[in-house]
Amino acid sequence: MHPTITIDSTAARVGTYIAAAMALFTSGIIIVADGPRIALVSLPYVWLVFWVVYMLWWMPRLIVSPQEITVRNMLFSWVVPWEQYTGARLNLGLILETRDKDIRASAARPRTGVRNMKAHTGPAPLPHIDESKDALRLDLDSGQAAQLLREYYERHQEAGLGAPDRPVERRLNIVPLLVALVLLLMTFIPLMPA
Repeated sequence: MHPTITIDSTAARVGTYIAAAMALFTSGIIIVADGPRIALVSLPYVWLVFWVVYMLWWMPRLIVSPQEITVRNMLFSWVVPWEQYTGARLNLGLILETRDKDIRASAARPRTGVRNMKAHTGPAPLPHIDESKDALRLDLDSGQAAQLLREYYERHQEAGLGAPDRPVERRLNIVPLLVALVLLLMTFIPLMPA
């Protein structure tokens, strides 16, 4: 019907790589300059800052597949079957409307800053989507993502959507939150006397 499209921010992914490199560099400097005893106390702070950047920039993702739409934000992930999807609107970003609730998609950010400088007036057009591929990764703003969802929803309606038999699922992103909690708890490790 259509390829699986993953929508996320290229700039956020590059920023996460830069933050990881800075955390590694800082960790190396701390270990070499201050020794492992001081590093045990100070490195959790460095990696907690990186992990927050990871959760804010890397984790948000919108996956549009032929069966469902998956929205992954920092805390929660939602799986929206096409039968439950009713539309998308823009309000400081992309909001998916379903039969049950509205879901904000952090991956499709509004056009601001640099995106507006290179954009012309009006909504940005969708890039060409190669339908022959099984999966694609795109960096779309919220207006483009809403347009993509609208087009694919119309295709699903033409193909005949079934009855809404599956509900919208919401899951807590447990592993990233546990890592953040462990790093936060590690910041309370006291400096042990020599």
